[in-house]
Amino acid sequence: MVQAYDQKGRLRKKGIEQWYAHVGHQREMSYRDAQHTVTISVERLIDKGLMVGYGVRTPQKWFIHEVKLTPEGKRVGKKLRGVQQELPMSSGSKEQGTGSGNNS
Repeated sequence: MVQAYDQKGRLRKKGIEQWYAHVGHQREMSYRDAQHTVTISVERLIDKGLMVGYGVRTPQKWFIHEVKLTPEGKRVGKKLRGVQQELPMSSGSKEQGTGSGNNS
């Protein structure tokens, strides 16, 4: 979910699987196990309304190729990431609220 938050748009599911397999390689996880884990996780996030999946539907199942965060998913991703949105501030206003105590 954090990867999708950082991406700011559609994210290919295969890229998530490859990243997860690479990280899981340290724990001796196969690519097939990583693929299964990512698929289950993505389906759960879609069911919760945090992601939207794009792909192909057959009568039996969905084949998800890309995912994108919903607005609610972006809020949760931001909270998970622990990053506050930075607001653009002009550098000229720094001296106004210094609290020097001389108001005369």
